[in-house]
Amino acid sequence: MKTTIFQLSGGTNQGEHNMAVPASASVSQLLTNFRNKTTPGVYRYFTRGDVARQIQDRVNYPGMIRQGQSSLCGPAAFLYCVAKKMPLAYAQYIIDLYESGKAKLGSLNIEPGTDTKNYDLPLFLSDMAAADWIGLAGLRDSANNCFDYQKFTNTIPGITMPGELLSWFTKAGYTSGEDNTNIIFGAKNLFTLLSAHQRQQAGHAVCLLVVASVFDGVLRLSSNNLPNHWVVLTSPIKIDGMPVLPLLGKGKTINNDDSILSKKISFDVYTWGNSARSVTFKSHDLTVAQFLPHFFGYVSAK
Repeated sequence: MKTTIFQLSGGTNQGEHNMAVPASASVSQLLTNFRNKTTPGVYRYFTRGDVARQIQDRVNYPGMIRQGQSSLCGPAAFLYCVAKKMPLAYAQYIIDLYESGKAKLGSLNIEPGTDTKNYDLPLFLSDMAAADWIGLAGLRDSANNCFDYQKFTNTIPGITMPGELLSWFTKAGYTSGEDNTNIIFGAKNLFTLLSAHQRQQAGHAVCLLVVASVFDGVLRLSSNNLPNHWVVLTSPIKIDGMPVLPLLGKGKTINNDDSILSKKISFDVYTWGNSARSVTFKSHDLTVAQFLPHFFGYVSAK
């Protein structure tokens, strides 16, 4: 895998894995206990009631996790997957960060800096909820070595590289991890995209590395595209409305089949607080050839 610095996009739209969680606990019990405490948390600008309600909403509907106008799409993609697979661990993670400023997801240790915890998040401008700032910014700042992530307008410190995203999944207890990305040259081939489909259908969490503009209907058909956004594949991929699994039988030779390039492609992803954002939401007749320059591979884990 080759890497380079790239700018991540802010949105324009809408048990075993956590050793701190008692085996007999439930999300409801955790949140009741959390609400009833009267001691202040370390995130002094956020109330227990608001954070508890937002945790419950995200356990019920993980797609509500929202990066807003921040560049935190990597942590958002990761925590969306965690909330779906391990809702109790997700809830405990946010609670522990609020209470003490420290948390664990499996062997992944999270401890953001003081500035991140003391930040008075402008909810309207940032388009983020308190629970999302705690979870997303907390993870990102804790993982940074060179840069602090202190406010939602920090762009470069919000970057998540593919190898780092994979390491988060591995430490959180996922297995069968794979980094199939190429940031400099791009995946730009159909076989890699079909492989992402195959992983998703087998129950893997699949995070696609893309150029964000394709989901806003802005197509940049250039070899100079740089990836700037993580999304999570949430549906099968279809070409001309048909399942793509039979195409995988052709192996990598499918990349040389020009007849497929002009066909329409469709699939849904989690991104920007929406777990079913269609890649054709703005580009209704999006073709394989139009999408591939915006695709730089995937990170997957189960």
